[in-house]
Amino acid sequence: MVSSVDGIDRENTMDNASQFGASHGTAAAPVLPAAWVTDSVRRLEPLLMAALAAAIASTAVFAGEGPSGLAAAALAPMLAAAWAKVWPARHQAGVAARSTLMVTAILLAALCASAGGTLLPTIWLGFAGLAYGVLLRGAWTTGLTVFAVAGWAGVELLAGRPLLEGLQGLALLVLAPQIAAVAGGAWLRRLDARREATRFDGVTGLFSRDGLCAAVDLLGSAGRPAAVAVFDCNDLLEIQRIYGTRIGRGMVSRVVRQLGLLAGERGFAARTGPAEFTVVLPGAGRERVLAAVQQAFGTPTRVEYDFRDSEIMVVPNVLIGIAGEGEDVGALQAALSRRLQWDRAYEERRLDYLRRERERHSRPAELAPHRSRPADDEDLPVLTAAV
Repeated sequence: MVSSVDGIDRENTMDNASQFGASHGTAAAPVLPAAWVTDSVRRLEPLLMAALAAAIASTAVFAGEGPSGLAAAALAPMLAAAWAKVWPARHQAGVAARSTLMVTAILLAALCASAGGTLLPTIWLGFAGLAYGVLLRGAWTTGLTVFAVAGWAGVELLAGRPLLEGLQGLALLVLAPQIAAVAGGAWLRRLDARREATRFDGVTGLFSRDGLCAAVDLLGSAGRPAAVAVFDCNDLLEIQRIYGTRIGRGMVSRVVRQLGLLAGERGFAARTGPAEFTVVLPGAGRERVLAAVQQAFGTPTRVEYDFRDSEIMVVPNVLIGIAGEGEDVGALQAALSRRLQWDRAYEERRLDYLRRERERHSRPAELAPHRSRPADDEDLPVLTAAV
């Protein structure tokens, strides 16, 4: 059955999609990646950092702390708040880096104030523990707490004070409130996970088609010029049929890894079709994205997988478009996707014609000439380049 809109074999495409999903578990509900920072936590981070800076400054002024200790302890949360506002964290590693900056600054303040006692820096460390206890997941919180305790033990030893006494105060003022903060952060993430899990693909862990546009908007890239690269990896479906599910999953994992290398920390990688993937690179131009694709996938563009004594290879078809400032990234992605589907459908018809032409019992009609883009996109100004 051929669609009257764009000439693509929709029935065959849907069969492939269902077959791919059945083998790879797309029927299961999508799961929020463990390292992902949810929307609520992302919005809360700069507010907590600013509140921490205000709490440190007010307690330091009340206790008559010198300017050196105050500057060392209060400046770090202010910088972290600005950092979180300008570059919102996507993953736990980004939040952990800013939290480590806070803890290090407080430990330096405690070292400067070692001659006059460390009660005030202990209180500051308790404030920091509350903040990163809410923002970070349990494993990251545990690692940062171990770092804080080890640093605090070093401060106590350098000051010549009994180590056990200092650690008891640290446990009372830091660890106890932190347990409650971790529980509150876990509850907040559970609320967000129900809503945000739909933005991710359950098979690959990449963004879904809808999640891609939402991520571009939420993470401050909406309206900026961006390069959009769409990869048609239809060979993945054939590899799955020939070699089975295990090899198919291995090849999909290899594709996802190379897409992640292409997207980096500032880009967005998504699965936008049964065997179609999209990478959005904000601020990138044509030459830059072409170089990035060649660096991640090689020349010619390919994905390789070692199987026994042989090598399985997927050679994706790639189209690249540039969305100007204020243009809709989603509309450009959809146009590029339609163009790739149109090209693939024409190639399938061409191969079918050549096969039938060799058969004596079949005399097919002449193949219609290939048009450069679907009829629906004739008037759409899409800047594309094949790789």
